[in-house]
Amino acid sequence: MKIAVFSDIHANILALNAVLEDIKREGLDDMYCLGDLVGYGPYPNQVIETIKDNNIETIMGNYDQGVGFDLDDCGCAYKTKEEQELGDKSLEWSKNEVTDQNKNFLKNLKGKIELEIDGRKLLLVHGSPRKINQYLFFDHPEKSLQRMIDQYEADILICGHTHIPYVKYLGDKLVINDGSVGKQKPYNENQELYSREAKYLLLKLNNGNIATEIRSIRYDYKKVASDIEKSKLPNEFAKTIRGGSKDGD
Repeated sequence: MKIAVFSDIHANILALNAVLEDIKREGLDDMYCLGDLVGYGPYPNQVIETIKDNNIETIMGNYDQGVGFDLDDCGCAYKTKEEQELGDKSLEWSKNEVTDQNKNFLKNLKGKIELEIDGRKLLLVHGSPRKINQYLFFDHPEKSLQRMIDQYEADILICGHTHIPYVKYLGDKLVINDGSVGKQKPYNENQELYSREAKYLLLKLNNGNIATEIRSIRYDYKKVASDIEKSKLPNEFAKTIRGGSKDGD
């Protein structure tokens, strides 16, 4: 069985459409979304409606929670005052832009998804099994990851939220981050971006064998950046889309 898992679209409909087209070409059996449909990008309603139209089983991300419930905080981890101010502007713009009907959709998203495929138990979350906005980076303590997996008796834990994809083996267990569809993150302290492409996870399970692939899909990021600049969102978010700056998560 082949499935796709993706997350952190962040109101980038061009990236989402490119991923969905690739999934269709791959002929996958099913697909799942780990949340953060909105925030930072200029097309929040289009993204939500595309998820709904395609009946994609979806988890609530921290940004979905913030916009859906009209909160004052998106649960993001900003490192500087400047990042916080930009994040606040994004949250306010998104809350004003998303329709009441789509906010209701965000409010009713799931907290986690549990699956069993080919005898393997999968646990899908946005941040971590413990908290919607907890970051599980590649260097997260292995004992902690093992406890999370054991708590849910899972074989494979798949998360998003960090925007940085990885595949990590813990003995016969597996922890995977699916990256980000719509908002790439720097992969090192020098703030160098590894790609401007949309990322998603392709997972194959067959007769006890597991194959993982983090796929990179091109899309018209220049158009997205231009539309950000035409909106009332901060122009700094356009720099990020083009592969230049940092602005939180």
